[in-house]
Amino acid sequence: MKVLSGVYPAGGYDGEIVYDATVTNFATIADSEKLGIIIIHQELALVPLLSVAENLFLGNEVAKHGVLNWPLKAGAC
Repeated sequence: MKVLSGVYPAGGYDGEIVYDATVTNFATIADSEKLGIIIIHQELALVPLLSVAENLFLGNEVAKHGVLNWPLKAGAC
């Protein structure tokens, strides 16, 4: 899975990755993500204070000027 997702870059392993009938080489995780190949690691709580959904999207949050804009929950101050 790490080879397929680009964690181990091309040249760091033997063999080929064939995607859509084409040999591909991933140098980085971003390269595999561009083709839609993404893995979710089995660590259940990377950041214990975040929800499951927040942990799943960790590193892909939508922010404006580097600040996350989470909607306030009912009853929150």
